[in-house]
Amino acid sequence: MQRKSKSNTFKDNFQELINFVSDSIVVFNPEGVVLAANKTACIFLGIACEELIGNRIEDLKIIDEKTKTFVKNQLRKRIESEKIENYEIQSR
Repeated sequence: MQRKSKSNTFKDNFQELINFVSDSIVVFNPEGVVLAANKTACIFLGIACEELIGNRIEDLKIIDEKTKTFVKNQLRKRIESEKIENYEIQSR
């Protein structure tokens, strides 16, 4: 029996946890690359999670410019340890 690494176990547990949340969750790294997304977010955005993960916010044509700008500003604030806000996007 092959044993999973701690990193894979954490990633799998995190993915399982966010999939239980009914709200959309998309996790970005400081450069704006999608690291994780729950099923709700992928359904809302109309894209397979496998296609979403690994893309930069700037490259996602399914997200409008207002939302992209907001997310980039929030990432900058987070890096600078400033308070960040929640943001809701509406489907088109």
